[in-house]
Amino acid sequence: MVEAAQPPRGTREGGASTDPNLSANLYAASVLDSAALEVLVPLRSELEALPDEALLWAMRYARNGEHLKIRIHLPESEVDAIRSRMLSLTEGFFGRLPPADDEARRPSRSESPPIDGRDFGDEPAPDRSLDFTDYRLTKISFGGEPYLEDPAYRGLMVRAFDRGCSMFLSELADQRAVIDHPRRQRLMWRAMIQAAYALGLSPQETAAYAAYHRDWLIRSPLLREGKEEDQGQEYIENLERLASRNAGAVEVLRESIAVEGPREPVPDTPWGATLLRIARHVDGRYDDSGIQLDPFAAQPFFPPLIKVLHGFANLIGLKRLDQAFALHLIVRAAAENLEPFQRIHLTPP
Repeated sequence: MVEAAQPPRGTREGGASTDPNLSANLYAASVLDSAALEVLVPLRSELEALPDEALLWAMRYARNGEHLKIRIHLPESEVDAIRSRMLSLTEGFFGRLPPADDEARRPSRSESPPIDGRDFGDEPAPDRSLDFTDYRLTKISFGGEPYLEDPAYRGLMVRAFDRGCSMFLSELADQRAVIDHPRRQRLMWRAMIQAAYALGLSPQETAAYAAYHRDWLIRSPLLREGKEEDQGQEYIENLERLASRNAGAVEVLRESIAVEGPREPVPDTPWGATLLRIARHVDGRYDDSGIQLDPFAAQPFFPPLIKVLHGFANLIGLKRLDQAFALHLIVRAAAENLEPFQRIHLTPP
């Protein structure tokens, strides 16, 4: 259980601004993993070598063409040099790709809301291109009000995005190759278990969060499509059938989650420490405010945590239902009592 604390003060820490001062969309249909490996990995190394703090985070998006939205927070004196380096790395990456098939169908999701740049146009963006954009704050990454008007919260969230991006890019750098689907799932499990450990969640609380996140992944598209609650239950039953065929993975997760004795917050990684600060900020600022941020959330920090962990899953390329499956296995592994997590509700119970 997270203990409430006073919210952090200020919007800057170590030189990095709350909002990015370098923002770009890198269009590279079907090769975003390679783009991350060949552009973001070396770019991060250069940012880490700067004398002042710099943050880097990214997200996959497919409106008007599959692309990476790249966000960098760094001292203004370094912006021009890093912009030039990003251009150089991107041009080199595009130059090493085989010729594009102009007839191939490019992934695109017109239903995704526009965020910045060519998202607002009616035509697909040119593939294999890099567009520098004006950064726009969006609830897609941070959640809605009152979070968007809370600069201390936003500053902590971009640090969490940066830590997640670092975990992903470190994995790519270690493998020196695009990672496969099982490794993506293991990354998601690692991020989730480290979060639970840092926040001091009991196994049952870990299961409650994982079920909350799983149900949100299933519920959101069903509500958009006007589906019935029993169709959501079908997803849970399918996940349960898949879980029964993955008993070995469930047991490994159970051993990772089970910790004897009292569960105190243990922020022993940069990722976990940042998540603990977010949870304490949200608990301290919003727990007694009377604001109902999400009627499905059992704890005030669940909605921000879902933004961070879902953003991480998006970055590593774990699709929505694969993400739901990874979370369902955590529910199975962590829950001391499964009954509360075996039904999904489309409206608050």
